[in-house]
Amino acid sequence: MGYFLNVIKIAAICLVLLLGAAPKSKTLEKLPQKSGVATGQERPAGGHMDFLEGFQDVPLLSGFQVLPSHQIIYDTAAGTIVQTVIEGTGSLPSAIEIYKKSLPALGWQCQMKAASLSCDKLDVTLMIRPHKISAKRQGLFLVSMPKKQAK
Repeated sequence: MGYFLNVIKIAAICLVLLLGAAPKSKTLEKLPQKSGVATGQERPAGGHMDFLEGFQDVPLLSGFQVLPSHQIIYDTAAGTIVQTVIEGTGSLPSAIEIYKKSLPALGWQCQMKAASLSCDKLDVTLMIRPHKISAKRQGLFLVSMPKKQAK
């Protein structure tokens, strides 16, 4: 899994270098999370929904938290590249299944590819997969990037 993460990081850095953009920030500041569904739909009954900062309509699952040291945002001419790792309780396959079932209500079209979930919405691609944080800790790695490169 470490190999795949390195490939994603190298691809993001290459895209930034090719498009002449610099990283906006290495770590996001703790900003208030937006509430409700960003697509204008109503919030879940009796609930409050937090969204992942920098991602387009991607909720933070209940029981999970963002690892700020794993957040990166790059603004490029083609669009924004965002990556983060979230950690929480429960099984990672179950968490991915929850995303698979809930993201379509927010406009995403998703499909499983091995242990990863790949989703598309407008001009953005989102990938969610299990991620080894350390020898005893695991979480979910999420990356969002533009589908098309700027010409």
